[in-house]
Amino acid sequence: PVPDYVKAAYHNEHIEYGREHIIPLPFNKEVLIWVSSAVAKAAVEEGVARIESYDHEAYREQLRCIIYGSTEDQ
Repeated sequence: PVPDYVKAAYHNEHIEYGREHIIPLPFNKEVLIWVSSAVAKAAVEEGVARIESYDHEAYREQLRCIIYGSTEDQ
């Protein structure tokens, strides 16, 4: 689902992801979580990261806390 803050930014309550709209809008904070966690995961898997182990879900949760202030604010 499209977050309410994105709908408000575009003044459009009827934005939905689907066949006609698959690319996330720029104001969607979830994009930062999706992209940065995918990049981190790929870096660890390819052996180019400075860390050797990586908890993908824990990292995504940390990003959510940073972005939203807490996981309950989503």
